[in-house]
Amino acid sequence: MKKRTLATMIGMFSGLALSTALVAGTDFATLDVNQDGSISAEEAAADPEVSKNWSSIDKDENGMVDAAEFSAFEGMGGETTEAPAEAK
Repeated sequence: MKKRTLATMIGMFSGLALSTALVAGTDFATLDVNQDGSISAEEAAADPEVSKNWSSIDKDENGMVDAAEFSAFEGMGGETTEAPAEAK
């Protein structure tokens, strides 16, 4: 009985983890359509959240997002933490 309960719980948590990953957004490899190791603004257009936050994700402002920049963005839950720019 305990094995069945444990197996059921593992299955439920595995399903939850998978559904969370799918909802979280597109992964780096999927966005990097040409597989050159970075995401261009054109490639990022496939994910509205990445596209919307492009200037915040592209930390070195080279027009490309590498795996480290993308991972940092994902680590923030896919949302930027920058404060809005002050009006001058």
